[in-house]
Amino acid sequence: MAPVKLRILTVGYDAGVAVPRNAVLQAAGHHVTAVSNRHAAVLVCGANTFDCVLLCHSIPESEAVKLQRDLEIVGRGMPVLRLDEWVKIGLEEVRRPEYLLDLLQTAVIGDQSRQHVRRRHARAPFAV
Repeated sequence: MAPVKLRILTVGYDAGVAVPRNAVLQAAGHHVTAVSNRHAAVLVCGANTFDCVLLCHSIPESEAVKLQRDLEIVGRGMPVLRLDEWVKIGLEEVRRPEYLLDLLQTAVIGDQSRQHVRRRHARAPFAV
């Protein structure tokens, strides 16, 4: 079976983090659209179809919470993964390429019967 290729919107304020992360995602065959501010994220998400959104840990937590809520509304329930949740609890592995790809596999890719699990994964680390 061929690997699933996702359409991913990434949002991050630090290009030093975003550029290598996006390169890893693209190297894995995913289509990545990157934006660097909240306004652009909402506009791009509303005008396009994505499989998920990745919010970088470079976004302050209070703004990430608001942005997640906005994107879930505009994206019609699409998974929004906040990487700051994993970094905050000391999980530095979120910066490793294989962990990021595994996170996508767990949180986004799966059969339709697991839709509610994927959405819950996007909100709480390690929820199953």
